[in-house]
Amino acid sequence: MQDQTKYYKEWYKKNRVARNTKRRKRYAKDLVFRGQEKERIQAYRDLVGYTREYVPPTRTLIYNGTKHTVKVYRIGEVADRIERTPQTVRLWERYKFIPKSIFPGTQRVYTENQIQLMGKLAKAIDKWFGRLHDPGIRKQMVELKQHIKKNWKTV
Repeated sequence: MQDQTKYYKEWYKKNRVARNTKRRKRYAKDLVFRGQEKERIQAYRDLVGYTREYVPPTRTLIYNGTKHTVKVYRIGEVADRIERTPQTVRLWERYKFIPKSIFPGTQRVYTENQIQLMGKLAKAIDKWFGRLHDPGIRKQMVELKQHIKKNWKTV
């Protein structure tokens, strides 16, 4: 039995990349295989008693020589809280509507203050776009479209 295990480990080391590439491709295309893999993983987790409790991540800041631990949220959590998409949050960050993350690393994380600022921004945008439902503004927009269509000449 140990010889088989040793043989398999050696074989796996040699063929690991090709085997995993094939599995990834099959997982992406074959829905039945994907379901079987998820069931297999869940059965293993049930067997070993694996449970995953979500703990919000924290980051440590040093401000004026004092360490502060700050709770941070990932972009998906933030987007859910402000009822926007992650793409919208990235866009706001790109156009400097909200300050960039002050933490090192590649993953975007946001503090509670940034989330409150984004919530206010979302409410302001909703309030402004809510004006578009006003009949007077809609009439002006329709007239403007007609004027542009009538007077705009394409080359």
